[in-house]
Amino acid sequence: MNCLLIFLNLFFLCTNSFTIYAEVEKSQIINLPYDYLDLKLRDLSIYQKYYPGMIDVKRIDNKRTSWTYEIDMPLSKNYKTTYILEERSPQKGVLIYETLNNSNDYMFCQASLTQIDINKTELKIKMIIKTVREKGSDIHFLAPLLGQNFISKKMQDKLEEDMNIFFEKVINEFYTEYNNSK
Repeated sequence: MNCLLIFLNLFFLCTNSFTIYAEVEKSQIINLPYDYLDLKLRDLSIYQKYYPGMIDVKRIDNKRTSWTYEIDMPLSKNYKTTYILEERSPQKGVLIYETLNNSNDYMFCQASLTQIDINKTELKIKMIIKTVREKGSDIHFLAPLLGQNFISKKMQDKLEEDMNIFFEKVINEFYTEYNNSK
């Protein structure tokens, strides 16, 4: 009877859809002018250059961009997903990239700036990633056993780590470029 229950649990885990969800937000005060940062954040190359795992970011047309994100997976090949995102800027200082179709691979990235004074600006970035697969094993062979919550938590931790690295590297570059341009 116990074997039957284990088999049914494994069967259930392997046949239902599997969703991973992670959301991170980080902000930091930067001692640089608002207009300078607004211009720099619109440069797609910074995301590929400084965001770990973002292996390709390119413009498709004047509204759409393609972002390929790769994650190192233990005991398995790397997991790679390409997101087609629409770019919009609902107001000055806000830049949004978002998957707008009903894709199984959803990404949302919002960068916003708040001017504090002439040479001090708050940068805030929010990122959401949601991945839906028919079964957990489409993501990783252990995913059905580890569960959606565990995998989502690991993805959340990874996104937080990557966001911290991105902020450190890109802000250092902004300071260097700005100081060299004077």
